Amino acid sequence: PTDPWLRLDLARALRRAGRSGEARAVAEEAARGGTADGLYAAALFAEEDGRPGDAGAFLNRIPAGSRTADMQRLGTRLAAQREVATAAARLRAGGPDSRNALLTLAARPDPTGSTGAAVVRAFGDAGDSFGAAEAARIATAANRLAGPGHRIALAGAMLSAGLDAEAEALLAGVEAAGNVTPDQRRAIAQLRAGLAVRTSDRLN
Repeated sequence: PTDPWLRLDLARALRRAGRSGEARAVAEEAARGGTADGLYAAALFAEEDGRPGDAGAFLNRIPAGSRTADMQRLGTRLAAQREVATAAARLRAGGPDSRNALLTLAARPDPTGSTGAAVVRAFGDAGDSFGAAEAARIATAANRLAGPGHRIALAGAMLSAGLDAEAEALLAGVEAAGNVTPDQRRAIAQLRAGLAVRTSDRLN
């Protein structure tokens, strides 16, 4: 019960089973002891759960001198997500150059795909499907050597932006390339289920 990584695995399994509230409680229990690993595990789950503010709060409780390279990378990802949120707010408000600012963020090195996915979702939320597709192309081109997780994250964002055909093509490329983990296979299966439901609704 005191192992934060077992707690993180259990929280992920609970979330996959649709028990989101219980998953969050299990993950955040790891942070109660105040250890660096416990706080980091809780921060990772919050990031995966789409709660960058909570993830940042957990990470900030780890003293700077105790942060590993992985923790530093998480901090970098969260900072990028804050930049995306700021640019997205300007886009919704019709701010000048906000579109270019988002596309510039999509072009950054982004091994996990979290920044690119956030940019695609920002365009989707603004009703700009062309911008979402362009951001996905830019993010893919800028991170050609990234692993399958990058493209899976982008495909999920494209699905949420209504780019079903593009998301399907990206997933097909991931599967053709191989080298996916069991968790990534589950993520692909969930996205394909979402695509099937969307297609069925559209046909109805």
